[in-house]
Formats: sequence, C-alpha cells, structure tokens
Amino acid sequence: MILGYLLLLFPLMLLISCAVYIPYNLYRRRRYGRRPFIRHLGIVLWLVTIISLASITLFLYGGMSPSQTGFHALNLKPFHWLSSIPITGLRNAIMQYVLNIMMFIPLGFFLPVVFYGKLNFFKTAGISFLVTFGIETIQYFIGRSSDIDDIIANLIGGILGYLIFKLCSMLFSSFSFWKKLCGQEY
Repeated sequence: MILGYLLLLFPLMLLISCAVYIPYNLYRRRRYGRRPFIRHLGIVLWLVTIISLASITLFLYGGMSPSQTGFHALNLKPFHWLSSIPITGLRNAIMQYVLNIMMFIPLGFFLPVVFYGKLNFFKTAGISFLVTFGIETIQYFIGRSSDIDDIIANLIGGILGYLIFKLCSMLFSSFSFWKKLCGQEY
C-alpha cells in the first residue's frame, strides 16, 4: 500500500520539491554561483523525502482522513508491537516494524549529504528523533494513534541511513560525483 502510494504520488512530490527548491536555488545562484547537477539532485531528493514522510505519516490512512477513522490511541510501552503478534500475525507485525524502519533510512542518508560536514552521527540521530517525535505528536492531536514503537523504529531507520551514508563516504570519497553530491567540489 505504501509503495503504491509512493509510486503514484512520487511525481507530485517531485514537482512540489522542485517548486520549493528552484526559487531558492535561483536566489542562491545569483549570490554564490552555480552548483553541479548531482548536488541539486541530492537536495531535491532530500525534499522529496521530507514531503513523503509528511504525506505518509500525517495524511495516509487507508484512504480515509484521520478524523474519519475514529481510532485514537497512545502507546508509551516500548516493544508493545511484540504483544500484537497473536492478533496481527508474525509476518504483519514484522512487516510493519520493518516498513517503519525503512521509511526513515532516506532521511538519515540525505541529511548528512545536504548538510555535509555539519552533521555527525549524534546530530543526525537527534534530528531523526525530533522529526519522528514531532510526527507522532501531531498524529496524536489529529486523531491518529501515537506509538513509542514507531519512534524507536524510525530512529533505527535514521541511524541506518546515516551508517549507509558513512559507508558510501568511505567507498566513494575519492570519486568526483560523491564530492559534488555532498557539496565538497563545484
């Protein structure tokens, strides 16, 4: 369901991201000069990530608006999802947890790409935590459920994204495309 949602709305998210980024880039370009295309691509994909996270977590709920669901819960017990296995089944419980992790991997990857040299592991993990905490807080107040397990899974995803970024940095640090993507070389 989420993958289908992303495939159908990816062009719209990309269009919105470009509409946000192009005016900023034109202003910045006059002031600081041109950037390589791959740098623009990294920034636009970061914006697509943010818009995707907002649309999936705040607006997507089985085709209904959050106010129509009538479901409103707050779970503050860590790893409560394990107790739902007899109800939802092991496969569904694990799939939901893994999808929550995967949803934040792009954020953990693109944050240090866009803000290269300014974000270390702890800052990226902190921003991932603040984003997921903000999402869960908003979800609670718009009539959706909020879950500490979602925060834990999203934080794991942000950390995994950062670790993937570090691995790519080690593998590709001498390549020109990586330096251009991270804004080290123009």
